[in-house]
Amino acid sequence: MVQVAAHQLLVAYENADLFLWDVRSPSRPVLTSEVIKSSRDPEKEDDVTPLALDFDVERGIAVVGNASGVVKRFKLGPAEMTALDMLTLPDSGVAAVRVRPDGKILTVACWDFTARVFSWKNLKPLAVLDLHKETVQCVEYMEMGGDNCVVLGGKDAMISIWPLY
Repeated sequence: MVQVAAHQLLVAYENADLFLWDVRSPSRPVLTSEVIKSSRDPEKEDDVTPLALDFDVERGIAVVGNASGVVKRFKLGPAEMTALDMLTLPDSGVAAVRVRPDGKILTVACWDFTARVFSWKNLKPLAVLDLHKETVQCVEYMEMGGDNCVVLGGKDAMISIWPLY
């Protein structure tokens, strides 16, 4: 679940539905979509259950990661959600996704003990952060000493801080 506007929440459910809720009238969703299911590769038996969700408020784009190591982006419009693009990681499992507040970078926390950094504009791979001994479970951004940094937390009880451009 992520906040997309002052009174709106975007929620990804286990059945791969996305619902947009207005908390002022919670009796029914503002918008529902099966865009995660509909963008599934019919040749693969991938698990489309969303495990990670983030939203770029400025651009109106949601990003979802799943157990199959697939990361998908969707445009949230006034009446529908539209699939944009996707990427498949070399190994299964996405634990968290996070778009940097300036909208330049996407970091994906992975089950393979790494975090992968992509350009948010075109999903071009930029870096693989490989320090943890177990699954990387969370991602956050912060500024330290004038540097933009990504902070990763892992199942190994370690926190790593990486300066990124």
